[in-house]
Amino acid sequence: QFEADIRIADQLKMIWLEKGGGGNSHEGYHLPWYFAAQHTQIDCFEKRGRKGYLFTVGDEEPPEELLAKHARAIFGDTLQRNLSMAELLTMVSRMYHVFHVVVEEGSYAQSYLPRVLKKWKALLGQRVLRLKDYRRLAEVVVSAMEVNEGRDRDTVANSWSGDTSVVVAHALGSLPATRMGALRELVRF
Repeated sequence: QFEADIRIADQLKMIWLEKGGGGNSHEGYHLPWYFAAQHTQIDCFEKRGRKGYLFTVGDEEPPEELLAKHARAIFGDTLQRNLSMAELLTMVSRMYHVFHVVVEEGSYAQSYLPRVLKKWKALLGQRVLRLKDYRRLAEVVVSAMEVNEGRDRDTVANSWSGDTSVVVAHALGSLPATRMGALRELVRF
């Protein structure tokens, strides 16, 4: 159970951002999407019809697809075929608002940021957040949720002090500034 209280805020501060990936230009972002779509039940959706939130974090591009053999090896699930990232997004978006945080400090993003952003934006549109200080991940996640729930983007960014405000404003830059913009984006998913 990960939605019953505020413990998730403390857990976000303990996230370990790995260094030194595999050198293949993508990471396993599709695995948590698949897991969330196929192996979670959340009270907010089941009891109240409200979507939860799913954030992936990394500095590389999304993979092209989830291989059926990986679903079997990792989750024990039998798929008839590989699933594209677009298909996975459709599946997971039924219960979750899906965001991806691009860690700009990551070695891959430092070298290929335009390419990384292009791939993620083609998949997620405005729900791509650019994180320029990994130490502010929790604040960016909370702020994105606030904006998605209808708070004004600039007001949310300015609610933080000092450098945190700058980092949050940078990360939220792709999100709609107003509630009306956020509602248009919600209709998309």
